[in-house]
Amino acid sequence: MAKKSKAKSPAISDLSRNLLTGAAFGLYFGWFFRPQIAPRFLFAFFLAIAFTIVMFLFRLYQQGREESQTLLRATPLNFIQSFAVLAALEARDYFYEFGTTLMSNPVLGGRIVTTIVMVILGTLFGGFYYWRNNQK
Repeated sequence: MAKKSKAKSPAISDLSRNLLTGAAFGLYFGWFFRPQIAPRFLFAFFLAIAFTIVMFLFRLYQQGREESQTLLRATPLNFIQSFAVLAALEARDYFYEFGTTLMSNPVLGGRIVTTIVMVILGTLFGGFYYWRNNQK
């Protein structure tokens, strides 16, 4: 007699996968960060605009003109999401500086604080990505 395996709920496994993927990206971007240049939030802003335009055109080409109203409604959220990710990456310098002033070992302290903040932000971005994909 074959045993029935209990399948996990797809919603729970998708949520945990998105959260863990976001945390893993945050861990990578936090731990291997080296401050080299000053943060450029204006660059992140224009890069987010360019990304939003390219994604809009790509989706318009892929889905056709009949879906253009849906795409126009989703475009501001797409911009906000991409700018938030890019701004978080640019803000790592501030997290690093905060960690160096907080801990006695400046290099290790900056790295630890940056990693913790980026893991938290990555997890939040993963949760937002899951929420956004389940809205459809």
